[in-house]
Amino acid sequence: MDRGDCGREASYAPDALGRIEQRTETVLGETHVYGYDYDLAGRLTDVTRDGVLVAHYDYDANGNRLARTSGAATESGTYDDQDRLLTYGTRTYVTSPAGDRTSVTDTATSATTTFTYDPGGNLRHVDLPDGMDIDYLVDGEGHRVWKQRNGVNVQGFLYRSALQPVAELDGAGAVVARFVYAQRRNVPDLVIKGGATYRILTDHLGSPRLVVDAASGQVAQRLDYDEWGNVTLDTNPGFQPFGFAGGLYDRDTRLVRFGGLERACGAAPRSVVPPAKSSTLRHRSTAEKSRR
Repeated sequence: MDRGDCGREASYAPDALGRIEQRTETVLGETHVYGYDYDLAGRLTDVTRDGVLVAHYDYDANGNRLARTSGAATESGTYDDQDRLLTYGTRTYVTSPAGDRTSVTDTATSATTTFTYDPGGNLRHVDLPDGMDIDYLVDGEGHRVWKQRNGVNVQGFLYRSALQPVAELDGAGAVVARFVYAQRRNVPDLVIKGGATYRILTDHLGSPRLVVDAASGQVAQRLDYDEWGNVTLDTNPGFQPFGFAGGLYDRDTRLVRFGGLERACGAAPRSVVPPAKSSTLRHRSTAEKSRR
């Protein structure tokens, strides 16, 4: 059970294999019950919310996600003979020979996002459909130390380890937030910023759900996610940088960085990492992992 004295409580019912079969969650006084079903290979097939089917998933023999059905709408996916994603719904995907996702195009709008990597496989540049350019600066140990928007520094990090940034910097290099770790390796318990201390309340995966002023008890930020880690609610975007499973979340690109891996959460399997690295992530959902 996840129990918080600041607005969130959750309980989990596992099946015989230890996967979460039911999750009952109360956030700020609102309670919902989520159900999860799996096929014989352990892949998530059905998600319900308060007894109503939210999504159904189909897979091929190799475990590739072929379709997502929600209500009357179905998104289908196609793959090449190396199991690399080619299309999903209205989106088309291009992958380099090294396995890096290099572009995503929405054929309904002709909007294209492109990705560029360094020789070490670190994502370094993203061209967004609205014309915004995102650049990432990486140090010799693979830490993302700066984010630039259209060539201007907007966010930086100081680290004590690959998974533990200890401070967030603004574009001028001034410290705007400090992070204190205790219970988890990859997501802090406390954020200190603006002269105040905030508690980060997480779910079983380490995803921040509530950020609460430790002195007043006021909620500064609430985050909700779907079954694949896609942000469905963010009441204070950018207040703190952690997202699904404690990764660093970039709200411009909607990518989550786990150490040296880049993860695109959501219903479509859009991970921007080499397939060899992403194989353990491809079908990992918030339901499938009952404890961290």
